[in-house]
Amino acid sequence: LHIFPNPFSDEFVVSLKLPTSAPKAQLEVWNAQGQMVHARTLAIPGNTLLQETITADGWPKGLYLVRLRNGNEEAWGKVLKVE
Repeated sequence: LHIFPNPFSDEFVVSLKLPTSAPKAQLEVWNAQGQMVHARTLAIPGNTLLQETITADGWPKGLYLVRLRNGNEEAWGKVLKVE
């Protein structure tokens, strides 16, 4: 799980590559107060680079956690929104 640019102002990209397919992977973004601010289900083909752009219009500046869940597996990342 790679997140760029970091820090960001308007949008950021989550880049990932899984060795096997994930037909119902869940991508979530959480704010520092523990509230989910973005969620999307992704169909990720195996051994393919996926780049998902997330627009953060209206989000306050601060730290956000990004989680990718696929069944019992999950990966986390952090991203910082600045003005």
